[in-house]
Amino acid sequence: MLITSRDNKAIKSLIKLHASKRRKERGEYLVYGETLCDMALESGTVTTLIFSSEQPFSQSGFPDKLLVADRVMKALTDKANVEICAVCRMATKDFLPGQSVVVLDGIQDPGNLGTILRSAKAFGLSNIFLSESSVDLYNIKVLRAAHGAHFALRVKSGNLDEYLQHSPNSLVTTFIDEENDFSHDPGNVYDIVFGNEGSGIRRSLKALTRENLKMTIEFESLNVAIAASIILYNHFRSVS
Repeated sequence: MLITSRDNKAIKSLIKLHASKRRKERGEYLVYGETLCDMALESGTVTTLIFSSEQPFSQSGFPDKLLVADRVMKALTDKANVEICAVCRMATKDFLPGQSVVVLDGIQDPGNLGTILRSAKAFGLSNIFLSESSVDLYNIKVLRAAHGAHFALRVKSGNLDEYLQHSPNSLVTTFIDEENDFSHDPGNVYDIVFGNEGSGIRRSLKALTRENLKMTIEFESLNVAIAASIILYNHFRSVS
C-alpha cells in the first residue's frame, strides 16, 4: 500500500527520529540514499526499508518495507532528493582488544566527527570513544560525512573522566599549549585524545599521567578533523 501522507501514524513516528532524544529513546536512526542504505544492509542493522519508487520496492526482498509518496520521502529525509531510506538499530560492539582508542572530547561539528570517523576507518583504527558532550553519532550530517564508516567502527559513548579512570591504555593528549614529548612504543595501546573545536581538550586531563603529542606547523592551529587525520596516519595507523 502506498503511503501518501506524512500524517500517517507510522510516518509521524519515523519523522521523530530526526531528534537526538527520540533516537536515543528508541535505539534507532535513519539513513538515506542508495550508498548509505546499501552499507546499512550489509552491516545487518536495517529494520525497515522505505522506498518512493515502485520498481525497487517490488524487487526488494527485504521483509519489512514501506512504499511512500515522494513528498513523504522528503519529509523523512529532510527534503533530500533520494528514493530510499532505511531505519537502522543502534549497535554497540566491544572494543577490539590490543588496539588503540580514538578518544573525542566534546567534538561539536558533525562534519568534523564524520571526517575523523572516516579517517580512523581508513587507517585501520576501529575503537572510538565519544565523550558525553560530543555531537550525536547518529546525526545525519555525521553519517553523511563519515560515508558509512560508523558501520565498521566500534563506537562507545559516555563519561570521559570515568572511561579514562578505568582504561588500561597509555594516555596521549594533543594540547597545543604544551610541547611534544610523545615517543611511540609499538608494544603500547593508547588512548589518543582530540578536543573540542573551540576550547580543545578539557583541562582536567593535564593532571593525569600522559604524554603529549603536538605537531610542529607554521600556523597557529589546524581544524581538529585535519589534525586528527594527520596524527592518526603518522603515529597510530594499523599496518596489518
